[in-house]
Amino acid sequence: EHFYHANCISLFVGNGIRILAGDKGKVGNPDIIIFYKNTAVVCELKYAKAISQADKKLEEAIKQIRDKKYYEKYELEAEKILLLGIVFIDMGVEVRCRFEEL
Repeated sequence: EHFYHANCISLFVGNGIRILAGDKGKVGNPDIIIFYKNTAVVCELKYAKAISQADKKLEEAIKQIRDKKYYEKYELEAEKILLLGIVFIDMGVEVRCRFEEL
């Protein structure tokens, strides 16, 4: 997963988007926080060895954000909070994501 984290961070920073990576929360830390306009996007990245695991990994990512309340730290800073699960499948064969609004 570290390879994918680095690529995502590079993509966002390279496009001038404000992010935090590995920002410590009360219980664990989200992979990436993206700040865009008045929105905070809390991202959790996962890796799946097969396409058949993708949906399960996306559910795990969103559940992890909700269960560990990674978003709480940003509620005062952002008007809107989005939860984003991203799954990288089999060495970049496919990438899937799922957004939810808090």
